[in-house]
Amino acid sequence: MTKCSKGRHGHVNYRDSKLTRILQPALGGNARTAIICTLSPTRSYNEQSRNTLLFARCAKEVTTNARVNVVMSDKALVKHLQKEVAHLKSELRTPGPACDHIALLRKKDMQIEKLEKEVGELTKQRELAQSRVEDLLQVVGDDKTLWKKDTITCSHSRPLTLAISNSMKALRREREVLRRLMYKRYTRDERYQIYQKWGIRRNSKQRRSQLVHRLWSDPKDMDHIGDSAAIVAKLIRFSDKGKTLKQMFGLSFIPPCKSPRSFSWKKSVKSLL
Repeated sequence: MTKCSKGRHGHVNYRDSKLTRILQPALGGNARTAIICTLSPTRSYNEQSRNTLLFARCAKEVTTNARVNVVMSDKALVKHLQKEVAHLKSELRTPGPACDHIALLRKKDMQIEKLEKEVGELTKQRELAQSRVEDLLQVVGDDKTLWKKDTITCSHSRPLTLAISNSMKALRREREVLRRLMYKRYTRDERYQIYQKWGIRRNSKQRRSQLVHRLWSDPKDMDHIGDSAAIVAKLIRFSDKGKTLKQMFGLSFIPPCKSPRSFSWKKSVKSLL
């Protein structure tokens, strides 16, 4: 009764009271309702009279929507139903809010598919970048290993490089000595004959340097080796040809000393040959 009197919307539980249950058709239906409240003048019923007045006041505030019941004929009912059917058909033909909702849902589905594709592409790019990073880390590790190996190899090969450089310096010094001795040991005609024999032009420059560089250039030709040894022997004044050849194969152009050790050194060279 309180909900109905205050105009509150919602469910009214008529089962809470027998009186309101009886009055349900009058209070919530299509009817005009008149309520008569009776009171007792005796003092012993003052409480009941008070509750009755409170109930009547609440019932007075209840508003009902009473309509006149119209009895329709069959023809009128058919026409009414036909109108409703036509109205429903027109609603189906014309696009309404439902169609807008369908289009919106389709648009959302397309956006979801697009986002899924982008997520897939980003995942592939991330995997590719991760694989590249792993490859770079592996390459860096290999470079560090190779650098360590190269460092070790360089440290081991350094004595060999120094020995080779020392040998090259000694060879250049020996060639310079032989080039200077050409004027002292050979006459002009002898030099020209040697140049002609070794294929050096008389009008060319640095003929002595060319000759010195051509000595010992073909180790497989024995005649070439013999001619080279003969020239060097005369330059360093080796009288014995056997000694000359052995000294040339020892790769030393310094004349032997006259000390007692020279004889033992010659024996060691003979044993090597």
